[in-house]
Amino acid sequence: MFKIRAAVLREPRKLSIEEVKKPVIGEYDVLVRVRATALCGTDVDIYNGKGKARLPVIPGHESAGEVEEVGSKVTSVKPGERVVIDPTIACGQCFWCKKGLRNLCPNGGLMGREMNGTFAEYVSVPESNVYKLPDGISFEEATIVNTLATVLHSHRLVNVFPGDSIAVMGCGFTGLLHIQVAKLRGARPIIAITRSTWKLDLAGELGADVKLRSGYEDVVSRVKEITEGRGVDLAIETAGSAATLKECVELIRPGGKILAFGISDEKAGDLSLFPFYYKQLSIIGSRAMLPEDWNPSIQLIATRRIDVKPLITHKVSFEELQKAFDMFEDRNIKSIRIVVTQ
Repeated sequence: MFKIRAAVLREPRKLSIEEVKKPVIGEYDVLVRVRATALCGTDVDIYNGKGKARLPVIPGHESAGEVEEVGSKVTSVKPGERVVIDPTIACGQCFWCKKGLRNLCPNGGLMGREMNGTFAEYVSVPESNVYKLPDGISFEEATIVNTLATVLHSHRLVNVFPGDSIAVMGCGFTGLLHIQVAKLRGARPIIAITRSTWKLDLAGELGADVKLRSGYEDVVSRVKEITEGRGVDLAIETAGSAATLKECVELIRPGGKILAFGISDEKAGDLSLFPFYYKQLSIIGSRAMLPEDWNPSIQLIATRRIDVKPLITHKVSFEELQKAFDMFEDRNIKSIRIVVTQ
């Protein structure tokens, strides 16, 4: 039995690079030689024990690589081709899958959480979970396709129109992608809101029209001033915080929308429900992505309409994976996206 190297998480914060069995592919599967995997907040929550996972597990899920081998009935890709991996697995048979909502499948899961992920030399995935990469996208850049697909999916749910005013709460990795996508859709003004001055500067470079530093100025009053007293048409919450969600309710105009994009299990606390009635607000959640979000995301990066280079702030080798987790948790390090290369 062939062995490969993989990072194995056996219990929270106990990560080691080990030799494991090389994945075996079925007739509809693809074996991918992993070349790059980005580290995201979900991976870190699993590492810390905050996110539920089936341990032991090989973590990692935002990846790209080369096709090494294909099953006998695979027709869409062949060995040697460069691909990005969709890490969400769906059953294809349940009520939600049959309605075209495989992102809500209760029987599926996420690579690196319910099933082994991509912090390994090789990974086996269904043929339907790989998408070809144009030559113009590096493996490192391709690790961002996954998150961009989730952002595109959410924008389709809220239906942004040219001229819509948008406030983006939080200018981390996803917030910066939301700003760029909103810009492409013709939104104006786009108001970036966060505590970090260096993230605000980056938000301005990537398309934000107004930059507001939360905690240091009256954000709600400034938004009302910018929008002639109305409030914004859409507020996008990316921090996964009950406090920022409450702030979204305050700065949204009557009849406006809130996109609850940030992942959190926080309770809403003293959030009043009255504004949802009085201002006739809509709050929209968004989970993962659908197959139709992948190729548009790939093309947006390939054509440089979405600029991902400033978002990749650090690269480490597979042998330095532990260092990547440490860097992610270190608030003194200015990181947006850490990519592990192999």
